[in-house]
Order: sequence, then structure tokens, then C-alpha cells
Amino acid sequence: MTTSATPSEATTSNGLYHNETVQVVDQALVVLKDVCGSSEPRGVRELSRDLGYSKSTVQRILSSLFVAGLVSVDEASRKYTVGPAALTLAWQYTTSSNLVSAAAGIAEALAVKTGETVSVSTLTDNKRVTVYEAESPHQLRLSTGVGRPHSLLAGATSRVLLSLLTPEERKLAIERAISEGVAEGRHQVEPAELEERVQVAAVERMAISHGEWIDGAVGLSVPIGRHGDDLAALSIYGPAIRISEETVSEFITALSEAAKTIQMAWRG
Repeated sequence: MTTSATPSEATTSNGLYHNETVQVVDQALVVLKDVCGSSEPRGVRELSRDLGYSKSTVQRILSSLFVAGLVSVDEASRKYTVGPAALTLAWQYTTSSNLVSAAAGIAEALAVKTGETVSVSTLTDNKRVTVYEAESPHQLRLSTGVGRPHSLLAGATSRVLLSLLTPEERKLAIERAISEGVAEGRHQVEPAELEERVQVAAVERMAISHGEWIDGAVGLSVPIGRHGDDLAALSIYGPAIRISEETVSEFITALSEAAKTIQMAWRG
């Protein structure tokens, strides 16, 4: 009598058990996300230390990612950064995303109208991430960077995104952001203080920040809404020398009107 292996016991073409293969894939994704989310090149030793994987495991994963073009390596420092193939994944997202499709034209028009940078952001892996950005035409302008993760501990956009979560989801998100902030050596905020500011953003359906990320910078944000598990916010960033109190009022009105239009197209 012959027996067949269960899915968890089945072997792959290279001899690995199914569950071992899943673990390898999970580890590779964690390494890739770490490299993509870092503002500095990452080495094998630090990745091994921070992720809790052996150096040999990290090196093997990085070698595979390098062959696939998902990471690049500096031969002198032997440290890794995001590779060119990752740009293809980002391009695929921007061309297939319903949110980006709904928001792109409106964000571009708003950037022309206000003369400032307009961005569309979502909450991804407990980080604020810009998925579309229409930059200001001025030489002096602000940019958040498409795809770059930002902490939820500061900024108008972060508070607006947090305001779209349920109280239970928000509590967990804030706790995780503070924990990650400690690990990254970021300036800390009290959970109660951040929660209070988020609640204000929820009631007013907008948030304003002054110099929370960059000295002399102003951020204005309003919610686009929540579509299933996806959250979105529309924001304007610019230097304080161009954004007066009167301008803030005008920009918030323009943002709110644009966000409503995006929301209808996104959910439609």
C-alpha cells in the first residue's frame, strides 16, 4: 500500500519540505522589506542582529535577491540597497492601484492650483507610505518620496491615517510605532498625547503639522477614507514662508473637496 504526503510534509523539487520552503520565503520577504525600508545601506551582520537570523541565512537570502535584481550591493562596503527590479514592482502597483488611478489626476491638478507638493498616503506595515506624489513646481519644495516608509509618531498625515482606525486598531498601531521608535532611536511621544491629537484629527477631519519632520515645513492632511483594510489620506506639504494662516484655510478646503472626489472614484 502506498501513502501520499500531506501538504505540510510534501517535498519540493529541491528536496525541501513544504513548511521549510514557506519559512525560507517568509525570511526572504522580511529581509527584503528591511532593506527597502532602511534609509541606509544594510550589511549582513546588522541584518542578522536585527532580524534574529543566522549570518549564513541572511547571506544566502541576499545572494538570491541580488541575482533577482531586487537588491544591489556596494562592492567596497558589502552593504545592500534596493535593486532595480524592485522599481518594476513599484511601477506595477502604481499602474494597477485603484487608489492611485482615482487620485493621480486630482493630485496633479491640486499641486498646480496650490503650487505645493500634494501626496496620497496609506498605512502599510504600521508605517505611513506615500503611494503617489505630485511635486510643487517651485525650486524650494518638500517631498516625502513615493514608497518611503515614515513613522506614525509625527506629522499631520500620520494622525489622519490613525484617525481612520478603530480604537482597538489605533491602540495597537500606536504601541507598535512607539516600540519601533525606541528601537530606531526616535524622539518619543506619550501614547495618551498622540491619542488625543488623533482624536482631534478624527473630529475635525483634518490635521496640521509645523516642523514635525523638517524645520520650517508645514503639512496639511485630510482623510480620503477607508476601503476595506486600505486607508488613505490626501496631504499638502510646503515651506512655512509660503503657507500663511489664510493659505492654510484655503488649502484645507481644497484638500477636502479633492478628497471627496477621490473617495467617490476609489470606491466606485
